[in-house]
Amino acid sequence: MPPKDVHLKISNGLLYTTSDYITKVRAYNASTGVKLWEFELGDYRSKASDPLLSNGTLYVVIAGKLFSLDATTGTKKWEYTASKGLFDAPPTLADGVLYATTDSKTLHSIEAATGRELLESPIGLDEPIYASPLVDSGLIFLSGYMQICALEVGSGKVKWKVDNGNRTYYYHPMLAGGLIYSASMSHWFSIVKFYALDAATGSTKWEFPTPYVISYNLVAVKD
Repeated sequence: MPPKDVHLKISNGLLYTTSDYITKVRAYNASTGVKLWEFELGDYRSKASDPLLSNGTLYVVIAGKLFSLDATTGTKKWEYTASKGLFDAPPTLADGVLYATTDSKTLHSIEAATGRELLESPIGLDEPIYASPLVDSGLIFLSGYMQICALEVGSGKVKWKVDNGNRTYYYHPMLAGGLIYSASMSHWFSIVKFYALDAATGSTKWEFPTPYVISYNLVAVKD
């Protein structure tokens, strides 16, 4: 049975790949297709995430581990292991810190250069989170089943939380013009809605239903 998803990143003439339930990160020459290196992540309990690439470093999560790899050679720089739970979405990098969540409803803040844990804190949501954090203006925005919340960077303290009453805020939140944009679906996709929330307070600015099932994440585009 083929993997469900293949994740690709390309930079500086190199193509990086991970895929669901395949435990290797591979790098290829983007022009010739020649494989340059591969790294074994070594855990079959979960899918490998879409790789995050920044300043010559690849960050990949699989199961309860986060790896930092040299993007040119594939050499491991460091490895971080969550004390409990599995990572289910790629980390987010902001100001030299990686932010990632586990299905145990825990936020992890990790120093990107060293892998040193800065914060491990329970999240003020009632259900697991399957979307990458959004970090901006001193806040960490998280979306999970039925709820979306904002946490303070550094302390992890909940600033606001909204319960939408539907099945999920599964979609990665987007930020533009001081507003958080997200979408939710009720059970069996009977109600699908778009939302705009005030990023500072979580108050709803507007919402509207759509008859279409949303299959991918949202994109905010400036007029």
